[in-house]
Amino acid sequence: MTEPGQGTPNTSILGNAMYTPRPGSVRSNTQNGKPSLAVILLREIMKELCKTRKVAEKALEKA
Repeated sequence: MTEPGQGTPNTSILGNAMYTPRPGSVRSNTQNGKPSLAVILLREIMKELCKTRKVAEKALEKA
């Protein structure tokens, strides 16, 4: 059986179908201390989201 790419379902609590990441798939690589690709991409996405939010706030102030 192959492992799912996004993680494994957490069904320990009844009705809880949230996914939890596989160990080491999101956190930095402990051997070399570098962040994983997922962490790097998430940081970039969060920066862009912050910029977009600021632009939207300015546009709403002008409107």
